[in-house]
Amino acid sequence: MVVALSAGVTTDGFLTQQGADRTLKAVELVQRGVAPVLLFTHEEKRGKNLSVSSSEDQMRFANLARLRSILSTRRVKSTHDEAVAVASIAKYRNWRHIVLVTSPFHSRRACKAFEKVGLMVSCVPSDSRDIAVKRLVHPHDRLGAFALWLYETAGSLRYSVAGWI
Repeated sequence: MVVALSAGVTTDGFLTQQGADRTLKAVELVQRGVAPVLLFTHEEKRGKNLSVSSSEDQMRFANLARLRSILSTRRVKSTHDEAVAVASIAKYRNWRHIVLVTSPFHSRRACKAFEKVGLMVSCVPSDSRDIAVKRLVHPHDRLGAFALWLYETAGSLRYSVAGWI
């Protein structure tokens, strides 16, 4: 099973850039035959007169690729929540191994969180369209990479203290 982490949803109901990158990579892996099933994590934004979900945009990508076996988790709010939701589905379907697709800087923490809930994980970082991760030539790319590294370092510390990795 290929698992694509959602990375949020805009108030217009579209995946964020990182979410779209992750979805594209996951669809590509399923099309290449890495696994027959694609599982999306499901995020929602709710507010006064607002309710949007990542599911519609995720399904748009999957339908364009004519994928047939597509699943979605319950509503999730964090990487830890995603890991618990995916582990529940994997247990129900008797799957022990997943191919986890997430953003390059998020891969280490996410894969550790999924391993912590008992899954065997193959980590596949998505491509990055918002910053040039492979060639940090321009200052805005370096600044963006530093910000993502700092965010993930803080997240890893928080997850470690909570016992989630």
